[in-house]
Amino acid sequence: AIMKYFINHTHALSMFRENSKLDLLKVTKTRFSSHYILLKRIMECREALATTIVLNSWRDWVKCGDENTRNNGAKVCDTIKDDSFWDDVESVLAITKPIFVLIKFCNGERPKMGEIYERKDNMMGEIKDIMQENTYASYYHQVEKIILTKWEKVNIPLHCFGVCIKPMLL
Repeated sequence: AIMKYFINHTHALSMFRENSKLDLLKVTKTRFSSHYILLKRIMECREALATTIVLNSWRDWVKCGDENTRNNGAKVCDTIKDDSFWDDVESVLAITKPIFVLIKFCNGERPKMGEIYERKDNMMGEIKDIMQENTYASYYHQVEKIILTKWEKVNIPLHCFGVCIKPMLL
């Protein structure tokens, strides 16, 4: 909602750009992990977003807008000011980073079939470690179930064979 608000209101985006060296990113359907990348960028722009919404020019602009602009602007301001929102973003990024790293690894050029199983196991261990001391620790078993269900869909004997022969290739 934050990103959409700024992207859809050129005046708001202009004020944001005056306070940030980075630009906000859109979620794209063709790029893997775009939600992770979007959340990471919003986190990186936190200070610039907070600075933008306290400007007098921001408040004046929102007041002059139509009812929808005012209502959504108020929601965006409340969200940006809400520390629990930022804590949630940090938690989500921490939990999903190992998944992002594995997907990024798989998206590379060289052959990887023999390494994916070990990296998947490492990813699950990292997520478990992260979630032990996380606000969402009680959701670990649900996260694990989702990941393993998706994993079972792509787990085929040929991949297992790739893992078995990898040591022989070295």
